[in-house]
Amino acid sequence: MAAAATIVEALSAAVGGAVGRATSFPIDSLKVKISCNTDDDKPSVPDLIRKNGVLGLYNGVHISVLEATTSRFITFGLYNMLKTKWENTFGDEPNMFFSMILAYFADLVCVPAASPLELKVSNRQVGNKKGTEQTLPYGTMVKRSFVASLFLSLKPALELTFYEALKKFYIRKFDNLSALGALGLGALARAGATLLIYPILRIKLREMTGKSGKDAEGKFPLAEYVRILKEEGIQSLYSGLSMELCRGITQSAVMFMVKEKMEQIIIQFAMKIMLARARAAKKRRH
Repeated sequence: MAAAATIVEALSAAVGGAVGRATSFPIDSLKVKISCNTDDDKPSVPDLIRKNGVLGLYNGVHISVLEATTSRFITFGLYNMLKTKWENTFGDEPNMFFSMILAYFADLVCVPAASPLELKVSNRQVGNKKGTEQTLPYGTMVKRSFVASLFLSLKPALELTFYEALKKFYIRKFDNLSALGALGLGALARAGATLLIYPILRIKLREMTGKSGKDAEGKFPLAEYVRILKEEGIQSLYSGLSMELCRGITQSAVMFMVKEKMEQIIIQFAMKIMLARARAAKKRRH
């Protein structure tokens, strides 16, 4: 039964992750183009849309959806397994702190699979053409992404922990979690996690797209963090925050809404199959 619950959780999260990423991808493209521009004269959203066209904002969406599907499947599936193991060992659900630790570890496991896809998507979004893309050997890429993810995995860990805490509170008040409720809780959870982690996210993006300082290479993220503070000021660390909030809230709100709905659909479908089999077995006995 625990294995079945894990599969349902992983599959529903994968579908939710794919739909959420596809929905928010144009906003993500705009955010990347603005965030990676180090000039004082930042391009405006209308200028970027005129320059790239609406379809240009979807450049790389298929790769990004694949990355989201894979990473959400692994993260949510592994997180559910770890929680089940915790409950079997200690006889109770983990509290918020230990839930965050479990979610953090589950997200770190995705790094080897997600790193190449994330780099490819970032190159597409920033407009690096073939032959000028920021490329790294796979081992180096995974190593740097893993170092960055030691910080960045706090965001999905916090997001998932916040969402589960909000969901428990919501169900205590209203009994059932509606699709609109999941949408709102996902938005709140993502907003809180993003505000805490955004400076590190911005630094990672600049290195992945080749916009970071040369002195920071191989020392990411601390060296780049210090360089930005010295040369560009603390406000630069929050450049594009409004766009990231818009993108992240859209993605997570849609993801959790679709995930909760998919869980219901899968469970209802499984129950119908079990009921049909029980009826068939009863007929055979008679």
